[in-house]
Order: sequence, then structure tokens, then C-alpha cells
Amino acid sequence: MTMVWNAVMPLLRWLPGFLGWLFQISVMVSILVGLVLLLKWALKEWLPIKWQYALWLIVLLRALLPWAPESSISMYNLFSLSEPSGRIDALITQVAEQRQPGPDAAEPAAEETLPNGVAEVGGEAAKTKTAAAPAEPADSSRQPAGLTPKDGIYAGLFGLWLAGVIALSVYLFRINRRFAKSIVIGSNGMVNPELEELLQSCQHKLGVRRKISLRMTDQGSGPALHALRSPKILLPATIADQFSANEIKYIFLHELVHHKRKDIAVNWAMTVLLIMHWFNPVLWYAYRKMREDQELSCDAKTVSYIGSDEAKQYANGCHPRLFERHML
Repeated sequence: MTMVWNAVMPLLRWLPGFLGWLFQISVMVSILVGLVLLLKWALKEWLPIKWQYALWLIVLLRALLPWAPESSISMYNLFSLSEPSGRIDALITQVAEQRQPGPDAAEPAAEETLPNGVAEVGGEAAKTKTAAAPAEPADSSRQPAGLTPKDGIYAGLFGLWLAGVIALSVYLFRINRRFAKSIVIGSNGMVNPELEELLQSCQHKLGVRRKISLRMTDQGSGPALHALRSPKILLPATIADQFSANEIKYIFLHELVHHKRKDIAVNWAMTVLLIMHWFNPVLWYAYRKMREDQELSCDAKTVSYIGSDEAKQYANGCHPRLFERHML
């Protein structure tokens, strides 16, 4: 048992610094999200959508950096966040002191009452009784010296955070695995040669040299770009009956823009951030707004590859029907 505690104690000593760092990053990123939303609101009419989306990439980059250079002119100095771990430690220390029993709760050991009703302090009777009492055996189940209530609070907070991380990771893994299986089972590579030629033409137009396969699916999902290592575009099996050749070209251009900008990698990085900071509702809101700007930015880039007349058709009638789900 002692060996186990000797192995655990270094971890308990590491927890305050880790939880303080986690809190610092979460609060700093929340402040940055607020500034991004403020900038988007103030400069909405003047800031192109691609730059509005780029602001979210700055948030993501700052969130994933384990540290950043300190500066006396940092905006975070306005919020007194230079030492968040110290503030957390002080708060937890205060809570631990309130939970720990005070000295008044200890049993008095210096006063002994004799059978004749006379109290003797430090007398021979107390010495005789102490000497006659057998020594208590060592209890190996007791916590070793050095483990404080504050350590227990830190361990509890870390356990709660870790439980959330594991639960969310398992949930997302199962969702993506189920979708991947449905693709394998419910899709096929039997694609119309005309669609293959149209995709290759769009790739050439965007300068995308990587092999991107087409998969036809009857699982009811809309056009989607799937997978990071072996990208593929999923198309409904009835796409040729539902959309014209021009509309299918818009689909390919839209999904290829996502691929060219590495949006799937960005979404996965943001997912990792959400897993680490699952307790922060500001980041969940930021993720939703980032995805909205991501799609709008992708639309703007797609329009730049087609003519003005086609752009009006894309914006007015085609876009809402074409893209129901994407980038899974």
C-alpha cells in the first residue's frame, strides 16, 4: 500500500499546476472568443467573411498552444490572469481548511479523572495508565503523512475533469465509427464516368492534385467530404436525378474548397479543444459560430471559381438544397 501511495504522491503534487494551467487557458480563450465576437459585430459590413473565419483560427491556435510569450502589454493583464493557478490554490486551500477539524475538536489527553473523583494532571496515575496500555499496532490502511484535504480536493476535481474527457471521447468515437461503418456498408464506388470527369475538371481548376474518390451512398446523407487521410466525397445515389450537371459541379467545388483549406483538420483540432474544455460553454458556442463562418467562407471561395451568372444561381436557388451535411 505504501508503494502505491509513493507512486501517487508525485501526481498529486502535479495536479495544482495542471488544473491551474487548464483554467488559465480556458479563461483566456473565452476572453479571446468574446473579442472575436465583438470584432465580427463591429466590422461585419467591412470585414470579408474569409477574415471573419480566420479570426476563429487564431482562437484555435492560442487554445492549443501549451504556452505563449509573456508581454507587459498583453490584453490578459487587464483581467488579472497572470497567476490563475495561485488563485485557484488559495481558494482550494480555504475550502480545505474549512473541511479540516480545528484543534478544539481533539480529545483532551492531559487531564485524567481518578476513581475517587479527583482530577490529576500529569500525575503518577496518568503515567501508570499510559505505561500499562499496550502499544497500538500500526494501521497500514491509513493515508501516509503528507496527504492533505487540499490534495483530496485537487484529486476530486481532476477525476471529474477526466471523467468528462473520457465520456465525451467515447461518445464522439462511437458516433464517428458508426458513421464510417454506414459508409462502408451503404456506399459503393460504382460512379458514373461523367461524374468522375467532372470531379477531375474541378480538381484541376482548384489545383488539387491529391486523389479524391467518389462514393455513392443510399444512407440518406447529403453531399459530404469525409476522412482526412483518404478523402472521399459522398454523394446521394440519386444525385444525377435530383441535380443538374452545373449543380453537381457546385457540389464538387464546394467540397474541394473544404479539402484545400484543410477544414476537416481544423474541425478535428477544435474537437480536441472541446474535449479538453468540455466544461466551458463559451467554447461550445464558439465552435458552432466557427462552423457557420467556415461554411460561409467556403461559399464565398466557391463563388470565386464560377461565373457571375452561375454565382447568382448558386446563391439564390442551389445552395440550400445542395448542402445538408458535410465534412464528417
